[in-house]
Amino acid sequence: MKKTMWICWLLLLCLALPALAVQENVVVPLPTVEPLKELKPQTTSSPYSVERMASYYGVEQEGSPTQWQTYQSPWMTPEEILHLEESQRQYDAGKRPEGSALEKTEGVQVGVYALRPEDYEGQQVYTLLPGRELTGNELLQLIDAYTQLGLTFTPENLSFRNCARGGGVEASRFWQEDERQRRAILTDLYRRQGTRPDTPFTPHPGDDGMGSVSLLAEDYSGLEDFGFYPYRQMTDEELLRLIDYWEEGETVEPTQYAANEKRTRQELTRLFNAPFSLERASEGTGIASQNTIYLESIPVYNAWFTSATGEDNYFAMLDPATDRVVFAWPQFSVKHLKYSDLHLDPYDQKWQDIAQAYIEGIRQDGVQIASIQSRGEVAMQNIGFGAGFAITMEDNSYYDVTVAYQTERVEGGVMYLMQPPRPETYETMYGEGENG
Repeated sequence: MKKTMWICWLLLLCLALPALAVQENVVVPLPTVEPLKELKPQTTSSPYSVERMASYYGVEQEGSPTQWQTYQSPWMTPEEILHLEESQRQYDAGKRPEGSALEKTEGVQVGVYALRPEDYEGQQVYTLLPGRELTGNELLQLIDAYTQLGLTFTPENLSFRNCARGGGVEASRFWQEDERQRRAILTDLYRRQGTRPDTPFTPHPGDDGMGSVSLLAEDYSGLEDFGFYPYRQMTDEELLRLIDYWEEGETVEPTQYAANEKRTRQELTRLFNAPFSLERASEGTGIASQNTIYLESIPVYNAWFTSATGEDNYFAMLDPATDRVVFAWPQFSVKHLKYSDLHLDPYDQKWQDIAQAYIEGIRQDGVQIASIQSRGEVAMQNIGFGAGFAITMEDNSYYDVTVAYQTERVEGGVMYLMQPPRPETYETMYGEGENG
């Protein structure tokens, strides 16, 4: 995940949640330890406060859920609470769980993490729960983890302030815009000037207020990682620790980023006649096959660029070993077009002529078209339909374009590959019967 943060970030799924009265967020101690002071949720207008997540979960500010929850809500179900009572009796009688949930960092199904109260608005423990019914062993793990912390696990104390479940959210709180902006600046400094944090990142939030653990994705709706971010503004040093963690100790020389960007811009001009004045929106390094099924597992530099108007975007992956773009996908604005249900003959020669003229116009290195293959009628998102074409060049590079019926122009975007799609991926791209 760390390498693909540029792509794509995971989107939060809005959920309707159930009504269940919960007590204030209080951690109840074992009878053998000194009672703790009752921890009341802090009321604050800070944009970094966890209280900003209340409306996301359909929860009133005092902590009462407005609707019953699903397995992506930070509570336990009545059935689980009932089973917990039996698990507690078994634990008190000496039964212990297989495995531990305390401070687990890899393949997390159930996780319990100590927090620094000063970083988490008084919260002392954070709990991660899977998006399915808890097993008897997992209930024992929860009891055991809290016991090791000198506390008693009480399900009524779970809330969005100290629990996440089933991939409903990807972090303990939402990022704020100033943090995103500073992260972008610091990432640039990290990559291009070699700026590094003073201290290394650790996965446990109890160490320095921040953390990240790897989840068992199938139990968290596909979510692979969960981040612990303090309920306050993160410092530049903390953001640098996160960047260093996400970049996995990036070893690319800072000057190489600038060289890769320059070469990618040159390639976009050669392949698409793209303006050199494009603004770089983001960049990174990764493995090509992790970003698209059409490429092999080769190391690449990838970057997003935007036009001066912000309406057109260019994404490209450069192979530094060859200094050639192996994949590119310019996307051009179609907001000036309305949806059209126009259907025409996609095999009419005029559509091919338009596609051919378009590629001949954008390709700047003199390489000619070797073959054009019709893909028949293609649905074009939000604007209707058009005639699709797979175009192979004399150097074996490949373009995929669609000519919109309503404008008789190539619209939406163009996909480029340094070589045609492998046979096993062709059907994935076009489906059966659309490549003849």
